[in-house]
Amino acid sequence: MASTARARLALLGPVVITAADGSDVPLGGLRQRAVLGWLALRHPRPSTTSEIIDAVWGEDPPATARNTVQVYVSALRKALRPLGADVTRTGDAYLLAAGPLAVDGVDFEAACAAGRVALRTGEPARSVDRLTEAVALWRGTPFAGMDDVPYVGPARVPLASTMLGARLDLIDALLRLGRAEDAVASGERLVADHPFDERAWALLATAHHRAGRQSAALDTLRSARRTLADELGLDPGADLVTLEAQILAGTVPEPEPPAPSDPAPESEPAATPRIPLPPLPAGFTGRSEILDDLVGRIGTGQRHVNLVGMGGIGKTTLALGLAHRLEADGTRVVVAELDGVLDAELATDRIARAWGISDADDPLTAIGTAIGDSPAVLIADNVEQLVDAAQVVESVLAAAPGLVVVTTSRCALQNRSEYMLPVPPLAAASAVDLFLMHVARVRPQLTSVDPAVAAELCESLGGIPLGIGLAAERVRSLTPAQLLERTKRAAVSLIDVTGSTMPARQHSLRLVIEGALGTLDHPARELLRRLSVVDGWVPLELAEALGAKGEDPGDPLDALDTAVAAQLLELSDTGRYRLIPPVRSHLREIDGRDEDLDDLLAAVEDVAATCGPAMVGPESVTAAGTMEDWHDALTSVLTRATGPAAERAGAVLLLTHRYWLLMSRLAEGCRWSELLADRVGLSDDIRVRMTVLAGTQAIYVNRTSGAEVLRRGLAEAAALDLAPDRVLVNGWCSLGAVAAIQGQDHQEAARCGQQARVLAAASGNAELIALARDFVGFAASHAGDRLTAHAVAMEGITDARASGDRHDLLMLLLAASEELLHLGRTDESWVLIEEAFELAASFPPGTQLCRVLLFRSVGLLATDRWTAAVGHTTELLALTAERFPDAFTVGDALGVMAAATACLGRHEEAATLWGAADQVLRDIGMQDVRDRQPPVVEQSRVATESVLGGEANDRLLAVGAANPQRLIDRILADHKA
Repeated sequence: MASTARARLALLGPVVITAADGSDVPLGGLRQRAVLGWLALRHPRPSTTSEIIDAVWGEDPPATARNTVQVYVSALRKALRPLGADVTRTGDAYLLAAGPLAVDGVDFEAACAAGRVALRTGEPARSVDRLTEAVALWRGTPFAGMDDVPYVGPARVPLASTMLGARLDLIDALLRLGRAEDAVASGERLVADHPFDERAWALLATAHHRAGRQSAALDTLRSARRTLADELGLDPGADLVTLEAQILAGTVPEPEPPAPSDPAPESEPAATPRIPLPPLPAGFTGRSEILDDLVGRIGTGQRHVNLVGMGGIGKTTLALGLAHRLEADGTRVVVAELDGVLDAELATDRIARAWGISDADDPLTAIGTAIGDSPAVLIADNVEQLVDAAQVVESVLAAAPGLVVVTTSRCALQNRSEYMLPVPPLAAASAVDLFLMHVARVRPQLTSVDPAVAAELCESLGGIPLGIGLAAERVRSLTPAQLLERTKRAAVSLIDVTGSTMPARQHSLRLVIEGALGTLDHPARELLRRLSVVDGWVPLELAEALGAKGEDPGDPLDALDTAVAAQLLELSDTGRYRLIPPVRSHLREIDGRDEDLDDLLAAVEDVAATCGPAMVGPESVTAAGTMEDWHDALTSVLTRATGPAAERAGAVLLLTHRYWLLMSRLAEGCRWSELLADRVGLSDDIRVRMTVLAGTQAIYVNRTSGAEVLRRGLAEAAALDLAPDRVLVNGWCSLGAVAAIQGQDHQEAARCGQQARVLAAASGNAELIALARDFVGFAASHAGDRLTAHAVAMEGITDARASGDRHDLLMLLLAASEELLHLGRTDESWVLIEEAFELAASFPPGTQLCRVLLFRSVGLLATDRWTAAVGHTTELLALTAERFPDAFTVGDALGVMAAATACLGRHEEAATLWGAADQVLRDIGMQDVRDRQPPVVEQSRVATESVLGGEANDRLLAVGAANPQRLIDRILADHKA
């Protein structure tokens, strides 16, 4: 919990800063406070000046906005610096460096997350404490008084959602603690604030029931039923109905969130005469959400919807799907095909004919007479070539007041009635479904397709339905795997089909893409070509930098707007951009240039020069987060850089080597280090450091080859007398760790530690000296000298607090807590574990969280909270299975789970778990696995052996060791159930 002695920036109400003495800090006017609020909201990510202007002023900023931002930032610095905080600048980006300044929005999210984890892992008391703390931070409406600031409305939505979830979970936790009266009071307030939330009503009714008031519980459910019916026209969901029956029967279980209720049924339109429609194309799939959106807009008075997207994206198919759905509901619908129609008069005549009107002197009047005021829908397909398309649509709408027009086009029409609805590529699962439908049509004898192959193939084609259909045609003569391999080499040129029954413009994905590119102006097309060098997503800063290159580049933001509007460039929710994969492949194939890679490499070098050094110290998490935005650009450079560029790419990888650790991407980082170390053209300096880095990272991910690679690299580094750096010092520490952990060779561990200290001392770098010192504690721990290990860890904690490096502090807190557990100082250990648990919330979910959960489960075990320990280790096994695989963590987690299970009296189950834990650790080269267990785990194991006896215990150990993965799978299956 944040100390009350700290200054605090409040977002969850009016944006204000309260100094440590309780006085208000002057922050200036509305827009200046809005800039501060935006930077706090973005923290720990930087925000460019353009992003700040868009956020604070929106689409119509003042001409002086850029200078005004600088003035505001200068004023905010004057207010923040006396508090130990600041607004820093890197290039064109600003970052709130909060320092000791508490930010209530950050504390709120952290408390909510901790409360949810505690509730999930069987600690309702802790959950109540953290969720109560979170709710208390809320002081009304977030960003109060800033309703006119553009970013405020969207920012409030996730905060309100998190707040609602926290209040719901708080009631749940109160019920689990048996505090029914408190739950009733909270529930009454919650349903008053959120009368349509069925989970709130369910929790309130359950609370009344648990307080012994069955009548009040049933009255609550009746109130819920009336509210939902009167206000929304809905019946209560199945969970409320079930809960009512359970209350009547006295069989109420622990409360669970109710399933979301069904949407309100559409009102039945009046029947109108039907007109025959073209048949719906085969393979219509994956568009239910956008169809629902279309039907809703048509039903609520939207008169013109324009379905926009590149050729082949499925606009016509979607429009026909809409037509058939509306007709099935009794709406009168016609389709007018306008492909190739240029003249407005001819287009109007085609529309009239679609209504069964021919040879009319005045087609518009005839259309109006035919339709009248009755509801009707016109689908006007392929209008992008039509001159004055907007005027044609407006004229038809004016002639028939009851008419809704749905157009399909590659671009906006910009008439006053238009609602532009972009048609996105198919989602991954729907794209695979479509591919399998086409394969079944063209090659019915092929009864099985590898789902992974189909998914990768559809991803390479960008989820474009036309591309997927054309690719499936090739399955007549290729297997899907062969098709995927060839598509990787020529994603566009391969997908050309002759003899097709489709229109000529759709015989080739190349022609479709060229047609879409042809709608762009020169700056937008040039920008896309430059972006095509990146395999994946690029941040705005990189897109702007690349867009400003070359002759006559124009405004990069205008080019981005144009490309996104043409749907050739995807925009993520986090503000990054990605070329549609086949568009990227096409641009590389026809127009790729060496200078594009050079420009990308230069941009990556610049951001690495800033973020690399910052990944050690107080801004390490922020710097790693920035590199995460640049991940795809970085890996694109690492993939393609050869010759002299390989040397530069290697230097970038060395400079940013800590990124892979901080973002839990060690396995990926290891692959890149190995790849770069073998690349031709590297200097000995870069090659050898890369080899050391590859060996270190291989050890981190439990690769048995890592030690030998590392040993070879360090020997070469010594022979070349390379200047010491963090890679070399850490390499010696990692080699020593292998000796200490796997081989129990404490003499070799000491030798490696001495080498690390010599290099660190020669560097004169305090951080490297501290790194080598910390290894002394690690080696002492594994040699059994717990007092020395604890003393070294505590010295390291002091240094880490001073430096502000959160990762080092986290690891040292855990190291010290481990020694305290071995020394029997459980209460002291728990204090450090809890600090580490709070600190882990500042990192993205990853290996840091896994390690903290492991230590926390040991702490829970040591303090007799055995059920909570089982819950923690189960969550930990789920994390390692689904996202962060690590055999050490799996083995240790199984051991702690076994100990907690034994303490709960389930000794046979515990022995099986220990057998699995031992085998997992032996498989990665661990010897004497029992020697490294905390005393509390070993004590439980000895007790189980005593209870079961030697023969039964050995038999159960063998059962667990026979197939650890099967045991883990069963645990996780039970957990999900």
